[in-house]
Amino acid sequence: MTTKKGAEAQVKPLQVSSVREWHRARVDGIMFQFPSGLIARVRPMNMSAFLKIGNIPDMLTHIVAKMVNGTVNIESMAKDDYLKSLELMDAFTKAAFIEPVVVDVVKDESKEIQIDDISDVDKQTLFSFIGAPASLLESFRPFQEQPVADMVSSEGDTPDAE
Repeated sequence: MTTKKGAEAQVKPLQVSSVREWHRARVDGIMFQFPSGLIARVRPMNMSAFLKIGNIPDMLTHIVAKMVNGTVNIESMAKDDYLKSLELMDAFTKAAFIEPVVVDVVKDESKEIQIDDISDVDKQTLFSFIGAPASLLESFRPFQEQPVADMVSSEGDTPDAE
C-alpha cells in the first residue's frame, strides 16, 4: 500500500491478516438494525453456508438462487413454493442470529426468542444480505436518523399551538 506525504511516497509492507480477523464477523457477528427498529447480532452468511443448512428441497434451489440474485420476489411465487420459501427463511434466520438466539422452545427468556417473534419483513431483509460482505451489514440501517435544524420564525408565521 502506498501513502503519499508531500512529494515523497512511502511504501508500507503488507501483513497477513490475523486468523481472528478472518473469522471475526462469523464468530462475533455484526450489529444489524432491522426495518422493525429491533437490533440483533447476526453472522454474515454466504450462499455455501446457507446451502449447508441442508433443508432446501431440490425443487427450491433455483428459486433460492433467484431470490438471492433479486430476480424473483417471494410474494410472486406459487403458494406451495412460497410456504416452502418461508420455511427456508426461518432456517436461514435461525442460522444467522447470534444474539438473541432463535430457538424452537424458549428456555431462557433473557437470551432466546422464537422464530415467530421475528417479522417476515425482518426475515426478508436479513435474507437479502446473503453473500454480502460484513462491512455492508455493519453499515445497514433501514432508517437513517437525520437531525432536523431548529426552524426560524419568519414574519407572518402563526404562533405555535399550546
